[in-house]
Amino acid sequence: MEPLISVIIPVYNMEAYLARCLDTIITNTYQNLEILCVDDGSKDNSLEILQEYGAKDPRIVVIAKENGGVSSARNAGLDRMTGKYVTFVDPDDFVHPQYFELLLKARELSGADVIVGNHQKTSDINTPNDYQTFSLCSDDVSVQTLKQANKKIRTTSYCWCKLLPTEIVGETRFENGISFAEDTLFLLELWSRRPTVRFGYLNCVLYYYFQGRRDSLALTGRDRYAVPYVSYLAEKASASREDIYLEQAIRRGTYYRYYYTFIKKDRQIVKQLGVILRGKIKQICRSGLFSGKEAFFQILFILSPRLDRLHRLYRDPNLKKDEAEKKNYLVSS
Repeated sequence: MEPLISVIIPVYNMEAYLARCLDTIITNTYQNLEILCVDDGSKDNSLEILQEYGAKDPRIVVIAKENGGVSSARNAGLDRMTGKYVTFVDPDDFVHPQYFELLLKARELSGADVIVGNHQKTSDINTPNDYQTFSLCSDDVSVQTLKQANKKIRTTSYCWCKLLPTEIVGETRFENGISFAEDTLFLLELWSRRPTVRFGYLNCVLYYYFQGRRDSLALTGRDRYAVPYVSYLAEKASASREDIYLEQAIRRGTYYRYYYTFIKKDRQIVKQLGVILRGKIKQICRSGLFSGKEAFFQILFILSPRLDRLHRLYRDPNLKKDEAEKKNYLVSS
């Protein structure tokens, strides 16, 4: 019998995007789904839309709750799920027609514990009409250990576009009250509890990440939460499970410092991030997480944001174009 996949969708004031999201899920090639739609006290017509879809499709379970934030909404779904696997979809995003089929097939082919698909950013309100059809073989899935995978942003960012066995999730939950990078903290907690976890990666685009909302917390909340977030990671890196958090504290801290130095200039945030990062230099040297060469460059980039940016330009020739687009976006916002 085909395993049941629980799909958790946290919803708050998403009436403009819900139909698109739900339509791509209910018409997917894999049908054995439990679609848990958690309305987090929406003030628009989101709950009514969910109820209309639920009346037509028995796989859709509508959970209405008082507003508590995206973490509490996802937790409500986790508490209710009954599937062998779970995946998350945000209500303003949408998925490939073979999303669930390919994630499950990749797990069968690779034997990996967690399957991670690829995503594509989009600002188009319309769904594509030219989806590519995929047929997987074992060579299409690359498998990595946690130590190898921890450097991949797809591993530690975004809870969506992943197929997670519910036995790995267990009793782990999102931290209530946190709405910025809450998915990263949830995933880091999962991986730190399962250091032998193996990841299977698919390069085909299965998830469409909508970037057309100017009220997105990923954009509006960055100024407020960047420093506390990096500080939290740095504190966790000093605890017993330091390696996975240290890697993230350095990576996220240097990125945000780069962003506030060269794109959205804010000296106060840059200064605060610099203090946090410099405080981790001794730990970088003694952790054993980095080779001698890697540790040297990590420290160099901590001490010099300009060298960090030069390295980013070397790795990504399109960085200047990306910077210009971000600056224009900030000006027009």
